[in-house]
Amino acid sequence: MEQHQTYFWLCKTKKPLLSSLLVMPASQQNGHDFDEEIKNIHAVGKTSYTAKHDIPAECNGDVPLSVKSSVGDTCDSGDALRMYDNAELSCYQVLRGQFEQVGGQKHLRALHLVDMSNSTALLFGGNTRNDLVALDTLTKSYRHGREDIRRAVHAMKNTLNARSGYMQFRPKMDSQQHRLQCSIPKWSAFVAEHTERVLYHSTAGIYRGVQLTLVRDSLRRIRQARY
Repeated sequence: MEQHQTYFWLCKTKKPLLSSLLVMPASQQNGHDFDEEIKNIHAVGKTSYTAKHDIPAECNGDVPLSVKSSVGDTCDSGDALRMYDNAELSCYQVLRGQFEQVGGQKHLRALHLVDMSNSTALLFGGNTRNDLVALDTLTKSYRHGREDIRRAVHAMKNTLNARSGYMQFRPKMDSQQHRLQCSIPKWSAFVAEHTERVLYHSTAGIYRGVQLTLVRDSLRRIRQARY
């Protein structure tokens, strides 16, 4: 009730403070905090939510860097089209923090800094950008009750995944989103089979000589049910 009253007051007074009430779900806070730790180490100033890279090139020796974090062996890689465009860059790196869910906590188990320059074929196999655009467009066209579109999305996804490389496509169609994401489901295999791309690896949570937070209170993420 108190939060609703505050919301009403802000709307009446038209104060630009409403965003401060938008609290991030506790299950996602870990990823945000991990990103912020890495940004602080790189001395990154305030960046836009829609910025192409978490760490701009000027803060990483002229090489753009994306920060990824997820539980288990799957490396969630965000928006599929953005990741495809990044993979085409002649200079591009990914820092991945691998976590383990232990009760109500997430434990940092491993860090990998990987050279993802010119990795389009390695990650996406025979898929072209036009293929991704088609799946992205179809995914975003989904609306509640259109099971024909949902079936078409999954059929196209299966086709693209079958001819892809390490990257797999994950269309999100639920009550809150219609977007195309991607992930590397077998991260350990990827780094083991391409050691030439691994620039740095740590199981102690050390990055650029700084000790990262190893344990954070963080609930298991609850996936939105499709509607």
